[in-house]
Amino acid sequence: MSDLLKPLIKEASVRSLKEGNKEITMVLRLILAEFQKEEISQGSDLNNNDELSLLQKMIKQRNDSIKQYNDAGRNELAEKEQKEIEIIQNFLPEQINEEDLKKLAKETISDLSANSMKDMGNVMKVLKDKTSGQADPATISKIVKGLLS
Repeated sequence: MSDLLKPLIKEASVRSLKEGNKEITMVLRLILAEFQKEEISQGSDLNNNDELSLLQKMIKQRNDSIKQYNDAGRNELAEKEQKEIEIIQNFLPEQINEEDLKKLAKETISDLSANSMKDMGNVMKVLKDKTSGQADPATISKIVKGLLS
């Protein structure tokens, strides 16, 4: 997926507004606002990797909120956050499963001749580039830590 997501999300936002789907429209507008905020802070347009990273960050925030809402017994708010995650995930590429991610991590560790936790930063950088938008960085980190320790 080399195309930028912003035009796709704008188009989907207009379509959902015309269809009267307020929930989807709201989430898509939140995504566009995040993109705009980041563009302003960077002083330039976002590239595809930046957009994917922002979407993953938004999903992580919502997962954190779901945990807090569930702990507080606020299931209706947790469900709302889960629906937002599902909408955001529609714009991410298909996710790599954990088994394939382990294989990729092992290959990368071997390619870089990494053998200790000191090498984790280099391994993570390469893996993030290889899996751009296709894997949660926290999952990648957990796998790399397990393989290097």
